[in-house]
Amino acid sequence: MSLKQRIYIFADLDDSLFQTRPKCPAATVLFAAATGRDGQPLSFFTPEQKALLLLLEQGTLIPVTGRNSEALARVHLPFSSYRITSHGALILTAEGALDEEWLAATGGQRARWRDHLETALTRAERAIARNELALRCRLIEDHGLPVYISIKGDEAAIQRLAESLDEIWAEEGAQVHCNGHNLALLPPFANKERAVRFLMERVGADSSQPLFIGLGDSATDLPFLRLCHYALTPRGSQIQVLTW
Repeated sequence: MSLKQRIYIFADLDDSLFQTRPKCPAATVLFAAATGRDGQPLSFFTPEQKALLLLLEQGTLIPVTGRNSEALARVHLPFSSYRITSHGALILTAEGALDEEWLAATGGQRARWRDHLETALTRAERAIARNELALRCRLIEDHGLPVYISIKGDEAAIQRLAESLDEIWAEEGAQVHCNGHNLALLPPFANKERAVRFLMERVGADSSQPLFIGLGDSATDLPFLRLCHYALTPRGSQIQVLTW
């Protein structure tokens, strides 16, 4: 059995394997990692991240990302196996189709939370307007399914809004992802840990003594990183700042 059939790397992408230009070190050679909707380079690898990719190529790389499927398709990496998108709300097969077993496992929660996502979006928009915050708020869809609420903008404004989240997003099992200029309100079915555990059980049944490696930068990545045999986090990441 080859290393690729035994080693599985569950990797967050943005701010873990690449980042936007303002977050890159100055005077560093950069390599295009992902494009925006206009086709222009938007995110970049540093030389160190390119070197890390050479190491990760020894195993099977499985993205565990907040990007939806459309945004993931703009990443310049040759994913050849499963893909976890929208913070774990969906799993794609190697062919890019929805994983029907995962879809069925989370279907009940998705149905119950559809209306609540719309309500929470309206309440978040009202809170942003009431407090005159420089933030953009929208409901993210993936394969036509509502998956989570994304809020982006000024970091100080993000923190101000976070203080009022209890009244907007206090439902049982829901999560708040907050890191820098990004905030996401995640329903229970958008859960990286559950999605990673699901795939670990599946690939583990097909592989002799699999090795699981995790990569992430945000505090909300910690639950799925704890499932792995080894975990990596970038220098200066939210995980490093909070725990080291």
